[in-house]
Amino acid sequence: MFTKSSVCDFCPCSAGSLVEQVDLPVSAVTSCCFGGVNLDELYVTSVGKMHASDEATGNPLDGSLFRVRGLHTKGVAVPMFGSES
Repeated sequence: MFTKSSVCDFCPCSAGSLVEQVDLPVSAVTSCCFGGVNLDELYVTSVGKMHASDEATGNPLDGSLFRVRGLHTKGVAVPMFGSES
């Protein structure tokens, strides 16, 4: 959710119930992906100023990249484009 400051994990098997929520000290989360050797680290980007003419949000962490560890889920490896998998 672009205008929110959290990333949520919903379970598709139990009517979409909330499994876990990670709140971040930013105005808005922009994207996330799993990384790390075991795909158990969540990398989350946040929005900063969109254009040079935009007003600063006043939040010094807006526009930052975060690494979140200790989650109860992890990512799934996908083959790279053009690989023989």
